[in-house]
Amino acid sequence: MDTSEFEQQLRESFEDMKMSRAERSRLRDWVDAQGCSGQQRAQLRNLAFAEARDQSEGNDPQLVLSWLENVLKTVYPTDAIQEIAAEVWFSPEQRCVSRIDRLICDARRSVSVCVFTVTDNRLANSLLEAHRRGVSVRLITDNEKSDDLGSDVDQLQAAGIPVLMDQSRWHMHHKFAIVDSQQLLTGSYNWTRGAAENNEENFVITDHVPLVRRYVEYFDQFWERLQQSG
Repeated sequence: MDTSEFEQQLRESFEDMKMSRAERSRLRDWVDAQGCSGQQRAQLRNLAFAEARDQSEGNDPQLVLSWLENVLKTVYPTDAIQEIAAEVWFSPEQRCVSRIDRLICDARRSVSVCVFTVTDNRLANSLLEAHRRGVSVRLITDNEKSDDLGSDVDQLQAAGIPVLMDQSRWHMHHKFAIVDSQQLLTGSYNWTRGAAENNEENFVITDHVPLVRRYVEYFDQFWERLQQSG
């Protein structure tokens, strides 16, 4: 990661011994644009401490401390230091279906699903129930798998759930779902009975904000691309 712009912004903000709202906003925009990992944020923190040390001689310690505090709040916003909830599930295990069903049942606003295939009627029914209670449900799936024996895609579409399919000669092989733009399910787990009963599969459920946000952005971009190509 090239930190030269970050360091330049630090120096400029220190010229008047305070960080203005505009400077803090500009610094936050730069940090957000990098999609910083925890390790990269730690690198930025160390640069801020180094700048504070360099500027501390001959300056009011309280002003230096206040400046440093503002920088750290920008590098580590609330959503970057939240306590992250994460679960890992492995199949074959029937409880995997129950956990996904509970995730969908907890949805209040939206369920965005991007999976290779849907043939497990129990999960299809979970999506139908969410749709019936007014949750916005969207599904992206692979066009070839939608024609498989036991596919639930036609049933979901007939119920009024918007469905888009990848029409390329390659497979749309994702297996993830986003609930209320706050919870992410992702892994190798296909939404099939075979995944629950026979296959060695896995999925993770997490509320890690930067990770969920990236999947939300990808899903929306993918949805728009499929709409335009259709």
